Amino acid sequence: MIVTSRKSNIGKMTVRTRQRAAAVVPAVLRAEELSGRAMVKRARALSQGFLRTATLRALGHPYKIGGEPIIDPAILNRQSGNLQWRWQSRVTFNGRGTQLTLWNTAWYAQFLATGTAHSIPRPILDAVIRLEQGARIARLRAAQREVMKK
Repeated sequence: MIVTSRKSNIGKMTVRTRQRAAAVVPAVLRAEELSGRAMVKRARALSQGFLRTATLRALGHPYKIGGEPIIDPAILNRQSGNLQWRWQSRVTFNGRGTQLTLWNTAWYAQFLATGTAHSIPRPILDAVIRLEQGARIARLRAAQREVMKK
């Protein structure tokens, strides 16, 4: 049994809890937007490898099936810059949580990601997730702490 006096602060605590709950979703969305921007930046960085077409040809096309990549296959060698500047992100909230989506609008991006009959898959999205996951979690935890301070 809980006994409260007439001077209980339970009403104030309830109001503060409601305010915190209402502030969680916007704070998480802001944190996810920051993560989306960071992931786009990381994907762009991984899309500016230094090997040119002539160099790749001279090396015997190291990204072909059965080839031996000389650098991490997640690093995409920049040829025109088209792929590099086509990275985008979006954050959605569906009532149960957030979803951060990262994609590239270059027409050939899917072929790089999944590979073709002649080339190996290039795991750039896996690399971006692996490299940014810790920072993303830290942003979400910081947003939660910020809300709880209020």
